[in-house]
Amino acid sequence: MKRPDDTGIFYDIIDAALKSQPDMEIRTSFILGFPGETDKDVEQIASFLQTMPIHKCAFFRYSHEMAAPAYATLSDDIPDQEKIERMNYLRDIHLKARADLRSKWIGRKVYLMLDEINQKEIVARRPQDSPEIDEVVYLQRAKQPGSRKTEPDYKPGDIVEAVLETAMEYDWMGEIVS
Repeated sequence: MKRPDDTGIFYDIIDAALKSQPDMEIRTSFILGFPGETDKDVEQIASFLQTMPIHKCAFFRYSHEMAAPAYATLSDDIPDQEKIERMNYLRDIHLKARADLRSKWIGRKVYLMLDEINQKEIVARRPQDSPEIDEVVYLQRAKQPGSRKTEPDYKPGDIVEAVLETAMEYDWMGEIVS
């Protein structure tokens, strides 16, 4: 897979990026089950996920495709079940580390773009979140039957300030403050 033996450069790059922009979120992905991948390789990724602040991480199973250069020179020597087990193992490690990162955002005011508005809730996202890919923030509607509190006439694309109140496994719950 041509992963470097010395992964220190990745630590250095992420460290430098976060020093220049402390609220930056780091995104990465891994292909697991590449021919010849060992348990040691998987543990190296696990260590990376446990020690580096990775906010968004995707895992993919290696697929032995005829058009890929590896197809002619390597055999698909890792069973699919083992690839899935490795993905689940690393996903669990990432979600635990990610929960710790996300807990630091609880109570913070953030600006959100409104994406969807319905009678029960407003669905919004933070600037660092891609639509239809990343997490969203669910905001309760202020208008409740019999309530005197009125809410502005929001529309998709509006920017609002909100407080992040709850971090779920992937998404957030929050409340509009302005």
